[in-house]
Amino acid sequence: MDALKAIPRRELRWIVVPIAIVGVAFLAYWIGYRFTHSITNDAFVESDMVVLAPKVSGQIVEMLVADSEHVGKGQLLFRIDPVPYREQIALDLANEKKAGADLEVARSALARLEGRIPDQIALAQRQLAAANDELLVAEGELEHSRATVEHDVAKAEQNVRIREAERDLALITYKRFDELFASRMASREMRDTKKAALDAAKAHLDQAHTELAQAHSDALKVTVAEKARNAARNRVRQAESQLALAKLGPIDIVEARHVVESHAQQLEAMRAQRAKHETNLRDTEVVAPFNGVVVKRFQFHGDYATLGGPVLSLYDTDNLYVTANLEETKLARVGPGHAVRLSVDAFDRPFKGHVLWIGKATGAQFALIPRDVSSGEFTKVVQRVPVRILIDEDKRWPDLRPGLSVTVAISHSKPDRMPVATPSTIPEATAQGGKDPDKP
Repeated sequence: MDALKAIPRRELRWIVVPIAIVGVAFLAYWIGYRFTHSITNDAFVESDMVVLAPKVSGQIVEMLVADSEHVGKGQLLFRIDPVPYREQIALDLANEKKAGADLEVARSALARLEGRIPDQIALAQRQLAAANDELLVAEGELEHSRATVEHDVAKAEQNVRIREAERDLALITYKRFDELFASRMASREMRDTKKAALDAAKAHLDQAHTELAQAHSDALKVTVAEKARNAARNRVRQAESQLALAKLGPIDIVEARHVVESHAQQLEAMRAQRAKHETNLRDTEVVAPFNGVVVKRFQFHGDYATLGGPVLSLYDTDNLYVTANLEETKLARVGPGHAVRLSVDAFDRPFKGHVLWIGKATGAQFALIPRDVSSGEFTKVVQRVPVRILIDEDKRWPDLRPGLSVTVAISHSKPDRMPVATPSTIPEATAQGGKDPDKP
């Protein structure tokens, strides 16, 4: 204070006035900056954090990355023991080969049936036609035999009756002449002539009986013909049965086709199963889905990885962004495309960015224990809304990492450009009172 008193008043004015001017100017700039920007320090650098898990189970035989290691898209990260899956594929190939052989056997059987059944039907039809012809011939011969035998018997019986009449006439004549000869009214020669006529009539009668017996014996031909006719009928029935059996062949063909289709379906199912196991074999090698950094490994070489169990976490280095939780009272003049000043605590110079989207719900809506004010106990607390901000890349981009604290200052001026959203930063919501970036 003594030093200040020692300074002349004129010189002191020249020192205080510039300082006051600078202070007023800074205060005016600070107040104006606060009115033209929405500022919050509740913001962090974030990225798409992915927890990689295998699609198959097995022992980890190779762990090819370490924590904090940069990896490229498609780079092999770790490998599950492939031996059981290769053995399963070998078994599938053996089963598939057997199923293919069974299918070929079924197809060959079907081809034989398709070639043999029509021939069997045609042969059975020819045999039936021949048997019918034989039956017609046998029935004709039977009718002819019956007619011939009946005619011969009738003729022989008629001849017997004629010969009996001739014999009776000859006998009467002989007796009459024998009596005349006894009374000497006829000569011996006349009696002997009548006797010879009687003997001839008897001989003729015996011949007629012989012929009648022969005619009756010819009736055996009818029996033979009947047996031949019955045998022909049996052959016809047998041929009809064979034809009916041959006509069942198409049913066998249908069944054989069903067998072929069944074997074909089994083969296709085995091929699909083998394809699935081959996919499982490929899934034993887990690769990076994008360019990123390994954050943390949860399992290591020799551990048994289960299906869907986390092995390591990875974040996308090509998709870093800032999520700012902005007070609801500061959203009025904030919208997509607005320029943003990003002061990252880990860097001495700020980054630039642009608002991508503004959430349609406050962060409190996603709290594990939501607020319940239905009981009447209520204290008003300013809510915060998530704002997604894309960072403009510069040479410091590789040094950014998720979790860094950021102070965000969003300009209220007119948006200078609309940010381009990547698939992982597609707007979940747009600004309150602002424009949707997908709309003009």
